Amino acid sequence: MKASYETISGDVGVPRQWGRDRTLFAPSVRYISLSKSKTGEVRAQTSDYQEYLDESDDFVVKHGFTEVSWEEDRAIWKCRDGAEQL
Repeated sequence: MKASYETISGDVGVPRQWGRDRTLFAPSVRYISLSKSKTGEVRAQTSDYQEYLDESDDFVVKHGFTEVSWEEDRAIWKCRDGAEQL
């Protein structure tokens, strides 16, 4: 988990270590991203690794954030500019 957090975390403008990150997961990995609408509706979106990378890279570099362990099996992103993602 530590290596994964290190590869995706960083300040605004810092490129992420996607090459290193890719080595930490099975090729068949699936991601589930949770978000909450302004009305409070929780939404789930699934993606494979490349889809996740394509959808996330601009956001994490532009906003910067640090992913930290919330519990052993859960994580919350703490974005440096105040944006939130679960």
